[in-house]
Amino acid sequence: MAAFRQNHETPCTHDLWQHIHHFWSATIQLRERAFVSQRRLATVVGLPPSMISEIENGRRLPPLEKYVLSIGHALKASPSEQTALSALAAQERQSLGLKVGKATPEHVASLLRDIAYLSHQLSPAQASSIRAKLLEGHIAMK
Repeated sequence: MAAFRQNHETPCTHDLWQHIHHFWSATIQLRERAFVSQRRLATVVGLPPSMISEIENGRRLPPLEKYVLSIGHALKASPSEQTALSALAAQERQSLGLKVGKATPEHVASLLRDIAYLSHQLSPAQASSIRAKLLEGHIAMK
């Protein structure tokens, strides 16, 4: 098993992280690779299982850095994976700060996640304007 894990983490891990642009996606990939359930991860990290589910569904911003580090540790992330996970979390926490409701259609939720991902490239005035419009139209929640 250790030999498999070493072989699995070298080229595959590098290729995998080239295509991951969201904290929620990285968390799912690491959790599935480690064969850990959402409930087990939540217990080990000290977060409610519902929060892990909301994070993985892109409905909640990443948790505080101490929890991101705990998630990486619990899922046996390599140092470079932990660095990437922390960077994704920090970038998303600086985004618009909106949650996607459970009733939001998937195509709209996907668009909101993309806007949140790109929001760090916006000026504060642009981000504020987009956030206000999304809240005003009841498209996203605080």
